[in-house]
Amino acid sequence: SEAEQSLQQLQHCSAAAAEVVQQRAEHAERHAKKCQEELASLRKERAALLARTEFLTRESNDLRTKLLNVGIVGGSGSITGPEDQTRRLLRDQADLIRTLKEECRMLAERLEEQAGRHKSSTRELRRTNRELELRIEKLLNI
Repeated sequence: SEAEQSLQQLQHCSAAAAEVVQQRAEHAERHAKKCQEELASLRKERAALLARTEFLTRESNDLRTKLLNVGIVGGSGSITGPEDQTRRLLRDQADLIRTLKEECRMLAERLEEQAGRHKSSTRELRRTNRELELRIEKLLNI
C-alpha cells in the first residue's frame, strides 16, 4: 500500500541520514584526535626548547663565573684583559638568549595558532553534527 511504501522510503532516508551523521562524527573524531596529537607535539617541542634554554643559560653563567675567576688565553697566545673577555662573553650570551627567546616566541605562536585552529575546527564539527542530528530528527518525525 501507499502508506507502507511511504514508511519504507522514510526508513531508507532515516538510515541514510543516520549513516551520514555517523560518518561525519567519525571524521570529526579523527580530525580532533589529529589536532590533539599536533598540539601535544608542539607542547613537547616547546618544553624541550625551554629546557634547552635553561641549560644554556646555566652553562653561560658558569662560563661567565669561570672567566671572572681566571684569565683566558687568546688565539695569538696572549692573555686578553678580563674586562674585554667579560664584555665579549656577555655579548655572546645576550645574543644566545635573544635567539632562544625568539625561538620560544615562534613556538608559542605556532602553539597558539594550532590551538586556535583546533578550537575552530572542533566548533565547526560540533555545529555540523548538531545540524545533521536535527535533520535526522525532522526526517524521523515526518
